[in-house]
Amino acid sequence: MVRRYGRTAKIGAAKSAFVGHVQSNAWPPGSQPLPGLRGRTGEWHRLIGPLAADGCQVLVPDLRGAGWSDAPRRGYPKAEMAGDLLAVLDQLGVERTWIAAHDWGGPAAFILLLRHPERVRGFAGFDTVAPWLKLDGPNLRHAWTFYYQYPPMFPGLGPRLIGGSEQRCLRWLCRWVGGGYEWPEDDAQSYLSRLRDATRAYAGSQWYRTFQTGEFLSWVRGEYGDVHVEVPLRWVTGLEDPVITPTMHRGYEEYASDITFEHLPEVGNWIVEQAHDLVLDRLRGFDKQ
Repeated sequence: MVRRYGRTAKIGAAKSAFVGHVQSNAWPPGSQPLPGLRGRTGEWHRLIGPLAADGCQVLVPDLRGAGWSDAPRRGYPKAEMAGDLLAVLDQLGVERTWIAAHDWGGPAAFILLLRHPERVRGFAGFDTVAPWLKLDGPNLRHAWTFYYQYPPMFPGLGPRLIGGSEQRCLRWLCRWVGGGYEWPEDDAQSYLSRLRDATRAYAGSQWYRTFQTGEFLSWVRGEYGDVHVEVPLRWVTGLEDPVITPTMHRGYEEYASDITFEHLPEVGNWIVEQAHDLVLDRLRGFDKQ
């Protein structure tokens, strides 16, 4: 029997994370938390049932400020979100797990791996990056693609762009990074409607501001460059995404013992939704390793 439900896991005196997951009768070693885009659980909904039917315990947490989790005024460094994920694992009694992540969920989940390798069996990154950034020639030439992050990061302007009634900026961004892929309107509304809440629009602005005003330089200077990863790392990237490209993954091999890269033509940032059958196949393969 498979049960679908959601629950709130307390992760601090004033913070909580909403965890939507599917529970099978068994809890195998391959249980997988899946932090999603901006922590949005909904993009994984087509994958949860099949993975549960395989006997996996699937946890899909909304990250801080996203979905149905708390949206505090501050506290959006990805390292703090990694602490949230660790607290969710502790609260739910998960000792060791595979992690799959997409977009902004990737850095937070990867920092969890870097800081607590004993809790992670492997990492699957779908159109995302690790906090291993290099300002070499190819990445400097690629840096212009991050211009879209500057307007949303400014106080006042950012929350209005993210949470305004028409959300034209977000709709344009979704099409651009998706390589022209159009979300079904129901899926688009599921994502955009949460950001119309003023507290979540502010949180969305904080995601960008925290990265651009602090984390970016810290990561470039090698904050996590002294950590070597022994567990399997699997990167799957859509080549139609103009922002997250294979260029950003250059040099990752220096930090990992077991790492592979897969590049998908005609797929953009919304890889989990656009190529969900392929993502499901890769997750099943990862869990057997």
